[in-house]
Amino acid sequence: MNERTTSSHIESTNLFEKELEKPTIFKDESKLSINYIPSILPHRENELKNLINEFRVIIEHPMKANRKVLITGPVGTGKTAIAKSFGQMLKSVAKKRNLNIYYHHVNCRRNRTYSLILKNIILSFYSAIPSRGYSPEELLDILKDILIKEKKYIVLTLDELDYMVDKSPILYDLTRLMDEEFNSDQYISLIIIARNTSFLHLLDKSTRSTLQNPCITMKKYTAEQLFDILAERCKEAFYSGTVSKEILEQIAETSAEFGDARYALELLRVAGGVANKECNLKISPEHVRIAQSNIHPMIKREILRDLTYNQKILLLAIVRKLKKEETVYVEISDVEDQYAIICEEFNFKATQHTTNWNNIKDLETTFGIIKTKVSGKNKRGRSTLISINDAPLELLEEELTQLLEQS
Repeated sequence: MNERTTSSHIESTNLFEKELEKPTIFKDESKLSINYIPSILPHRENELKNLINEFRVIIEHPMKANRKVLITGPVGTGKTAIAKSFGQMLKSVAKKRNLNIYYHHVNCRRNRTYSLILKNIILSFYSAIPSRGYSPEELLDILKDILIKEKKYIVLTLDELDYMVDKSPILYDLTRLMDEEFNSDQYISLIIIARNTSFLHLLDKSTRSTLQNPCITMKKYTAEQLFDILAERCKEAFYSGTVSKEILEQIAETSAEFGDARYALELLRVAGGVANKECNLKISPEHVRIAQSNIHPMIKREILRDLTYNQKILLLAIVRKLKKEETVYVEISDVEDQYAIICEEFNFKATQHTTNWNNIKDLETTFGIIKTKVSGKNKRGRSTLISINDAPLELLEEELTQLLEQS
């Protein structure tokens, strides 16, 4: 390392230390993360009690019963939170009673295939399995052998299952894992999380019937409920006196239109970051306004990040075509023309119409980013029309372009 490089390194280190020495309003910013599950879940006590009572039988009669519970509701209503909170309670109670009961949570949107989900479950028991590619059938047999031989009982949550339920027989297989023998011991129960029950029509009749009841439905939060959630989280995330009641009311009222706790917490976190940059030890109403201009509740960045590269290009094509035409809807044929242009821009091999059609249905039914309808008859017959009503096109284009350039 030469003298100039050494000097530059020291300056960078000093800058880092200087920034760390600045005062902050955050006691623990991570407590505002969507991945953090607090010990108290305001206004979800009844749903949590319902979940506990559904699974009471597996504590009282180990290995003799299984349960399948469906949890539905819009984004940001606490579906994942109550499942994970229940999972922590279950593990604690099982340990206290010396029961071999485990809880495991899998996000099906991030683990996109049947094999990945099964491997994720198996890895929760073993830190590694042979690296060779196993078929889903082989992985299912491995999982079954582990559970039976080691007398392990697992409560498995399949989160955002509606993303891939039509692409694999996962529910059929898991609900029948122990059906081969008469009155056999039970080793697995399921919690299914989805935005709504529309995916059920994709299942066979017998599987569908086992999942329709019980169903715990989560409703959107009100402004008053969001205020309580924010107030509880503030105690953990901020130093005392840095966030006023008026600020929490402002954020709660802003977020109530969507009933989305994730958005409310993100708005609070970003507003806190704005205050920090200004070396201000209190969040002001203007900090909230600035934060609101930087984020939008309908642009779920974690969802955009989880789209395939091809889906991102296709969505960008829809966005650019809508911007150019300045219309509410654009035809799928026009979108595909725009898609071909963007594929050249990013040096990506364009896929055929059937693949694009399937991706468009995913963008609508799985992710809820776009809406489609069939046009009336025109000179080319009927056509699929595509719209985006819930997010600013400018922000969507910016976010998608950044994600594609980073990939």
